[in-house]
Amino acid sequence: MATITKRVWRNKGGKHQAWVVSYTDSEGNRHREQFGTKRLAEARRIDVEGQIKNGLYRASAQTTTVEDACRGYLTVLTKQIERRERVPAYLDHEASCIWNYICPKPGRKTHFSGGISGIKLADLTARSVGSFRDRMRAGGRSVKGARRVIGTLTRVLGYAVSEDLVAVNVSRSVRVTGKRGEGSEKISPPSKEEFAALLSACRNGFKVAVIFSAATAVRISELFALTWSKLDLDNAEVHIDSRVDRKMNRDTTKSKAGLRTIPLARALVSTLRDWRCETQFGEDFDLVFPNSLGKFQSQTNFRRRLFLPAQEEAKKAMAAEGKLYRRFGWHYVRHFAISLWIESGLSEKTVQTFAGHATLAMTMDLYGHLFPSKAHHKTMDTISAGLYPGYADLNPDSA
Repeated sequence: MATITKRVWRNKGGKHQAWVVSYTDSEGNRHREQFGTKRLAEARRIDVEGQIKNGLYRASAQTTTVEDACRGYLTVLTKQIERRERVPAYLDHEASCIWNYICPKPGRKTHFSGGISGIKLADLTARSVGSFRDRMRAGGRSVKGARRVIGTLTRVLGYAVSEDLVAVNVSRSVRVTGKRGEGSEKISPPSKEEFAALLSACRNGFKVAVIFSAATAVRISELFALTWSKLDLDNAEVHIDSRVDRKMNRDTTKSKAGLRTIPLARALVSTLRDWRCETQFGEDFDLVFPNSLGKFQSQTNFRRRLFLPAQEEAKKAMAAEGKLYRRFGWHYVRHFAISLWIESGLSEKTVQTFAGHATLAMTMDLYGHLFPSKAHHKTMDTISAGLYPGYADLNPDSA
């Protein structure tokens, strides 16, 4: 049990007093904490006794800050990358969330002053994490972006729990919500007319890259890592097993689900055969879509030099016909491909597999609204037949 004793001393400044809370933790270690008022000491005594009784007390939580936990977490991730258990891009993402928001550092592109780096783990509560979330949202961070940061914080505190730095991961109970419809990830892919206009504006190898991406839904990082050895044109399929990260290094796919084989249409196989004859980089281990030197393409240069000019040309072509062209990001070529798969009748599970999604839930969250469901209409007709007299006479399809 914790006890409170009053301490009194004198010096040149006069008489002073303080209240000392003394207690022994569950491991037998003795602790003493001093407070300026008896009320604060009593509150601390009650808190400590409750934590020790429930097995939640961790002495390190009194001295370890959120920033200390973050640094320890990043050290663990770095070791995991060295053992090839994680990809470098994952570390970059976690570090970005930490140093931009959780423990914001000066000189970063993101200017945010509402971090929680100096808070001791013992003082971190669900309420303080909720206030941190609210500051991010007030500062203009989107629902999706705030969720990513809170997700990183949850993993940091999970690490702290595993190291016995703190007993409870208070971030797990914090949710990020927005206005109705805000943060929705439902995809609205380009129309066929818009894509046709874009394709008309493409030339040479870039046109082949657009056609290939619109047929296979590969991510741009996977597109740039593709070598001819991964294209089995005789069996009309492509094997995806790697990608190029933003630092221009070859890496594994985003997840195990990214390791996949996608069938190719015969027309696309013919186009790829022609392209292999045209390009100067047609050996088995050459890149299918390299830069002019045969090296990995830069995503930034690819968008600026090829994709954006093609979009401008497509926009002008449609405007000349009195039609509107909605500009879109390169990733929407992937969305366009997946929407065509759905339209053609591929099952949800097949779409998930070909797209390389880790879970079916991810596929349905993004594209569920695109899957047609005749069963829903049939069910409504069945219900209506029992409600409305003469419904069968009004609905010829029910006969």
